[in-house]
Amino acid sequence: GQQSCITGHGIQVPLQQRRHLFFLPTSLGSDVNAVHNDISRVILVEWACDEHSLLSAEFEAQGGRAIRLGLHNCDLSDQLQVIAIAQELREFIDAGFRLFFWVAFPCHSWCPWHHVTIADYPETLPNIQHQQRLSRQMVWLLVVVWQMLKPTGMVDMAYEWPQRCMGWQIGELEELLKDLPFECLLHGCAYGLETTEAQP
Repeated sequence: GQQSCITGHGIQVPLQQRRHLFFLPTSLGSDVNAVHNDISRVILVEWACDEHSLLSAEFEAQGGRAIRLGLHNCDLSDQLQVIAIAQELREFIDAGFRLFFWVAFPCHSWCPWHHVTIADYPETLPNIQHQQRLSRQMVWLLVVVWQMLKPTGMVDMAYEWPQRCMGWQIGELEELLKDLPFECLLHGCAYGLETTEAQP
């Protein structure tokens, strides 16, 4: 199978396992290694996650702090709520914490299969377009937050979507991706990832 790795400047680096999760042997900014070093001054900000996210739970188990943001506690398409969240996050930075954003917006509105769905069921087009507008709004607000906090030098980000997600092409994401210097391609099957039905 294909190997999961991070790619940058022509170099590919495989993942490392620690406890129940796999990590990339890379730094969160300039001074915090995600696998080996002290992460007690790092806050993982899961942007658009489940209330019981395994990633946050595991990060906390390793000594870090985590903030979960998702439908269970906020609307990330609402400008007033997102700006208020940004202001709260700035307080953590001012207190000396480094923030690592892990962004995983829902990708269903950008599924390549929508071309087939719309061709077979044209009545689905308005709903798909509505979902895409919401997605664009959430991405735009994320970029606003990034631009607010980036000058502090205390924020890093990973943006997660499936490789073939059409959302990678939207204009709202273009400027943000310029600030993310590495591309990580994860093939979950290579690391034993399974569905709840035990399918690879």
